[in-house]
Amino acid sequence: MFYFVYTMYMIVVFSGSSGVGKNTVINELLNQNVNLTLMPTCTTRAMRLGEVEGKPYFFISVDEFKSMIQADQFYEYEVVHEVNYYGTPKNIVDTMVKDNRVCLKDIDVLGSMNLREVLKDTLKVLTIYLDIDRDTLVDRLNGRGEVDIERRLERYDFEKSFAPRYDYIITNVTLEETTMFCQNIIALEGRGVTPVMGANLPPLDEEKVAAYITQLEAGEILQPISVTISSDSITIVEGAERYKAALLSGKTIAKKVTHIQ
Repeated sequence: MFYFVYTMYMIVVFSGSSGVGKNTVINELLNQNVNLTLMPTCTTRAMRLGEVEGKPYFFISVDEFKSMIQADQFYEYEVVHEVNYYGTPKNIVDTMVKDNRVCLKDIDVLGSMNLREVLKDTLKVLTIYLDIDRDTLVDRLNGRGEVDIERRLERYDFEKSFAPRYDYIITNVTLEETTMFCQNIIALEGRGVTPVMGANLPPLDEEKVAAYITQLEAGEILQPISVTISSDSITIVEGAERYKAALLSGKTIAKKVTHIQ
């Protein structure tokens, strides 16, 4: 059991393709960290085996969901696979913020971007994209008895295209490794730790930095940088110029986690 001390209260959002293991990782983090809390989502989809009301979803009808939209009760909501509604209720977020909690949440890529934008002046929204290759994803979907795999895969490339907009990208190979990555990231970000340059990096090319700033200010999304994560540091091993450009321009650049030091 971990007892991390956080000095910054935030929502930690997990995204990735259906079947990548988002809820499995979230549940493992909750089991190992007493000071993390699950933030439920409202959804109109059917309850799956092993799910209970409020963990991680409140299951409501389409009519109820639409009534909540009309009453402006969501910070964000999306329709996923053109069938099911998912949304973040304002009252849940506001209660957890008042309680100074660090909350974990599974949300789709569009909802993640919307939530970060809506709450950017209110609290920190830390975004983590869990990645996986297509073949492994198919195996996992088959393993959980998914009957509509083709529809899930149709959204795979769309969701993955958003990965460079996230704070961190983690390839979810094993639950143990991914959980450790996430524990360290949440703890470091909660303490306000910023990335440091790796010892083997060459001197910064300031012309590249300036060019990257121009790209970012024009609205372009840069290729993620590569970092390693330990319990006390985030170390840049590739992409130092892109990171400095993002820092100077106030833009987000994704940090792809490679391995634990």
